[in-house]
Amino acid sequence: MKLTRSARTVIVSLLTASVLLGFIRVPVSATTREEYVRQFVERMYTMVLGRTSDPYGKNYWTSGILNGQLDGASCAIGFFESDEYKAKNKSDEAYVRALYSVILGRSADPEGLTTWLSYLAGGTPRLYVLGGFVNSNEYTSICNSYGITRGEIPMDPNQAQIGTPGSFETGEDGSLYFNTTSGTRLTGWQRVNGNRYYFDPANGGRAVTGWTYIGGLKYYFDDQHRLVQNVDSIIGRQSSYYVTVNHATETVMIYAQETPGGPYNIPVRAMVCSSARAGYDNIEGTYRIRRGSRWGVLGNDGAWVYGQYTCQISGNYLFHSCWYHENGNPDSLSVSQYNRLGSPASHGCIRLCVADARWIYENCANTSNVYLFSSNEPAPFDRPVPLPAIQLRGDYGHDPTDV
Repeated sequence: MKLTRSARTVIVSLLTASVLLGFIRVPVSATTREEYVRQFVERMYTMVLGRTSDPYGKNYWTSGILNGQLDGASCAIGFFESDEYKAKNKSDEAYVRALYSVILGRSADPEGLTTWLSYLAGGTPRLYVLGGFVNSNEYTSICNSYGITRGEIPMDPNQAQIGTPGSFETGEDGSLYFNTTSGTRLTGWQRVNGNRYYFDPANGGRAVTGWTYIGGLKYYFDDQHRLVQNVDSIIGRQSSYYVTVNHATETVMIYAQETPGGPYNIPVRAMVCSSARAGYDNIEGTYRIRRGSRWGVLGNDGAWVYGQYTCQISGNYLFHSCWYHENGNPDSLSVSQYNRLGSPASHGCIRLCVADARWIYENCANTSNVYLFSSNEPAPFDRPVPLPAIQLRGDYGHDPTDV
């Protein structure tokens, strides 16, 4: 998709503009890095949530940044994607203005505000917009002023299809089209109001429905012409699957065969994962998935921790849930590690939420192959956004998919 000139201008300005120091709220004088980090965390509480920090929260974010498990990007996600912030029900305009203030350290310019609001109105997820701000030089400068690493929000190309202002047109025969405000019809893959459609260019931009072949893969679209991104219940359990793990996008894709012995050409479902963090290696290539243990013992920097539904990929490289402090206790989930799903966090294993680890354990072990690779190419389906961990006490919690 081509961006408009004004959109390109806004994005370039976010990535290259020099910092306006008068708006950044440069930290006051501190004598230690810990003091700077605490000021950064307090800034997030004050500017995003509108309150002072609580002792546990401030310690969680401060210690996480100091030990390298968290960074500026994960803080931005943690605060703007928190239940507390979402409960405020901020309008799109209030949300974008807050991003300018917190992430860029300045007021919104009229053209930029209009452009980002048009993206949101067209169905672009807020998390994608947040990424556009976080992955900027201005936020880098703010993070640097507090002595912390900025980090990055991976920009899933599927989520990057900016919504286009316009309206649907329904024909007398039930056909569906989308006309932009400029009078042209959309064709190809498009995202409208958060849903994905395929407007067939060979059929005048008519939205497809039912099972449809696109680019060598077979997709299913519901009766409202929307792409169905989990067809597990539609096709039923298969005798084998083909699993892919993209380290670059932290996405697992499951594929099924249309016919026995044929190619794995049906995208079944996507899963969010975490692979190796800095200092550890990911493996690549094709391997047979082998069933491991219902609860498995895992190493964690010299300590023993535990994971649910382990499956071997190769050697000590496994699929498993995020780790637990106690063997067999589902209420001892490490909240801090679970909340890193979607970003590099492991020693090389592929971490998943419990429901996804269990699905692979029950459906793929001893019958299916996995292919691990790194690419910025988008997966056929969007990468899911994990539900927040259920925190019980300290770093102990429960995986919300473990039911």
